[in-house]
Amino acid sequence: MVQINNSTNIISYNEIEVVVPANKQYTLYSPYNTIQLLESNAVHQDDLSFRFGSSAQETPFTLGLNPTFPEVLASLTITNKTGADITIRLALIVGDMKDNRLNVSGTVNTSTAPLENVVASQQTFDSTGTIPVDSTGYKRVVIQNASSSASVFLFTNNTFELQPTAIFDMELSAQFNIFGTNGQKVNIAYFN
Repeated sequence: MVQINNSTNIISYNEIEVVVPANKQYTLYSPYNTIQLLESNAVHQDDLSFRFGSSAQETPFTLGLNPTFPEVLASLTITNKTGADITIRLALIVGDMKDNRLNVSGTVNTSTAPLENVVASQQTFDSTGTIPVDSTGYKRVVIQNASSSASVFLFTNNTFELQPTAIFDMELSAQFNIFGTNGQKVNIAYFN
């Protein structure tokens, strides 16, 4: 257990690794009011469920969730709903702590975009607030919100918000629109 102390507040942080047997429950007795599942070899979202404190309610729980409760709880019951043991690593925290470490599960495919055949430009929103983008025929598009104070929105099959100075980088060969405010700028680059 690690204690973070600034002379006014103390935050206790405890990382625990547990093997939850197949089709069984495992109860931890350790105080917490914030919990985060850091690692898990569970395959599906509903493989694990958690019961917080003395609650009878089971909640499906997956990587990256980070609930904080107003009161300190004394126990955590973890249910493995599969026919195989599941190993998890979690953080039990008393206090308010955000864990922003990156968790990646599954297969991650990476590729490098060649720097030749790059088409790049900075575009400014006019009074319509729309910039049409046609990345058809390209392998990848990178869009940067050049504003330091306002978001822009990309509408493809999904909606993406690019906060100020954020970058959207995706393998996308399609037509879509970016919406923003008159005078706002975006940088757009297409890669073959």
